[in-house]
This record gives sequence, C-alpha cells and structure tokens, in this order.
Amino acid sequence: MTAQDYSLKDQRQRASSSQKRRLPRIPGITKASGLPLGRQLLQTLLPVTLLPLAVASGLGIFVTKSAENEDVILALKQEALLASETASLFLDDSFKTVENLVISPSIQQVIARANAKALED
Repeated sequence: MTAQDYSLKDQRQRASSSQKRRLPRIPGITKASGLPLGRQLLQTLLPVTLLPLAVASGLGIFVTKSAENEDVILALKQEALLASETASLFLDDSFKTVENLVISPSIQQVIARANAKALED
C-alpha cells in the first residue's frame, strides 16, 4: 500500500464519519403537542423563571413602601414635638413679659394713668 492509497483511504473514512455525526436539521421540530420546541421552552421556562422575580419585586416594593411610611410618620412626630416645644417656649416668654410689666411700679403707674385717661375720654 502506497502513501497515496493510505491518504485516499483516510479521507474516505473521515468523510463517512463526519456524515454519520451530522444530524439532519429539520426546521420546526415538534413534539407530540404540535408546537415547535423553542415555543414550548418559552411557554414553560419563561414563566418559571420570571415568576420568582415578579414575587421578589412585589415584596421589595411592599417592604420599601412600609419603611418609607414609617420614616414619614417618625419625621412628622418629630416636627410636631419641635412645634409644641417652640409654642411652649413662646408662651412662657410671653407670660414672663407680662409678669415683668405687672411687677414694675413705674409701669403700673403708667398703666393706671392710661386707664384713667381712657375712662375720662
């Protein structure tokens, strides 16, 4: 056997083995239901993979909204507390001013004169 014969024989074996390995491609391979395989995979795998994502997203939105509501309520309570403290300080200062006016004798004389003049007019 010559090298050329050996080479031809090797080429024939390769050609026949590569033909055996190749499967014919038939467009639209279907199963028993009559739908293409790609369509069946989309109908089964897509919902199975997207459902957990949808549930996780819904839970994330709910948790975030709850936390935001709690933060808003806390901020409102703090603002109300600050407003009440401010009002309390304002009233205390107002009463102190009135007390200072009433206690001072010179102011009492001025008030008495103003009241007497108001009664005369």
